[in-house]
Amino acid sequence: MRIQTLWIGEQLSRLEQLCLSSFTYHHPGQVDLYTYAPIAGVPAGVRICDANEIVPQDKVFSSFRGSFAGFADLFRWKLLQQRGGYWIDTDMLCIRPFDFAEEIVFGKETEAYGKVFWSAAVGVLKFPAGHAVTQYMVDRCLHPHRPDKHDRPRHRLQKWYRRHFSKSISPVVWGGSGGPKGFAYAVEKFELHEFMQDNTVFYPVHGTLWRSPFDKTYVGDYQLFQKTRAVHLWNEMLRSNGFDKDQPFQEGSLVDYYERKYVSQRHDRPSLRIYRQQKSEHHLIATGKAEQRKAA
Repeated sequence: MRIQTLWIGEQLSRLEQLCLSSFTYHHPGQVDLYTYAPIAGVPAGVRICDANEIVPQDKVFSSFRGSFAGFADLFRWKLLQQRGGYWIDTDMLCIRPFDFAEEIVFGKETEAYGKVFWSAAVGVLKFPAGHAVTQYMVDRCLHPHRPDKHDRPRHRLQKWYRRHFSKSISPVVWGGSGGPKGFAYAVEKFELHEFMQDNTVFYPVHGTLWRSPFDKTYVGDYQLFQKTRAVHLWNEMLRSNGFDKDQPFQEGSLVDYYERKYVSQRHDRPSLRIYRQQKSEHHLIATGKAEQRKAA
């Protein structure tokens, strides 16, 4: 089953390279990275796919702050609607193989958020193609300004204004259309609670502790809980706090441990990557100098 994600930009940081490498380690030959242009720093074993096949590039949008989070929500649900399989965010670090037998998989974030109406997260998702939930979520993303029962008064007003005076489909609330807050409505509507994995499976580190994977908090306990399959590394927290994702990882940290395991100890990483289009397939394949020498 394919493990799929999206990247918009010209370069993967050290952190995204580690996360993608972690999935190719546990799921070789199954990782797809969708993109609209060639990307530098793609790990060996990652298949590059044309994002235009899911959403045309002229439909890409961002918020007034330049964030593509709202568009990524639309893309993830359209991808799952069309092709099924797994979706992963690029800040997910795989610890153990995804060995789930269930046809639907998603994670629960930690309870420490307090009294909120949502707890389901969208950093890891598994759905069969054509599922009613994915269609519902695509529709939410395409019509983000419909009122929801948990909207705050100011958000209701903002949505009303955009419904009548704007053609933008950028949501007024973070995660409110196709993100975790929007997905909460699908969980309720389709009664999906039985498919929600415990928070220790994908979200063992709370967002307020976003620094802990980058220091020595987990020395000697790098696999975390027995149920843990992946660790969310909170890219939005890193970005908002000015964290340099290309800096060397602190020795002894959780990310340092897994970089040594997934990247440094593997010898199949080419030193240079180029891109070529295969006429017989609808995806791009990353190749390196080693592959070029073999072909010669």
